[in-house]
Amino acid sequence: MLDYEYLFSTNLHTKLKERIQGGIFVKVNWDDVLVVKIKRHDENNFEYSFPNFSSKILNGFTTDYAAYEVESEYRRFVLKQFFR
Repeated sequence: MLDYEYLFSTNLHTKLKERIQGGIFVKVNWDDVLVVKIKRHDENNFEYSFPNFSSKILNGFTTDYAAYEVESEYRRFVLKQFFR
């Protein structure tokens, strides 16, 4: 794993942990995809991914933007479970 992948993943994990309750897993896999998984207590888990991670980094992709995207999609995911 490259250093920037590890640093990005760790920083994003920290930012998400401040705002979201649950087990949070962040990793860049061998396909160059940033994967974020949120494990919930009710077994209804959430997963979000960012393909082409390396090119996104080169074009200014930040942990703040990634955290915003994940949080927005997670909020939609949770609300959809209660309001149909």
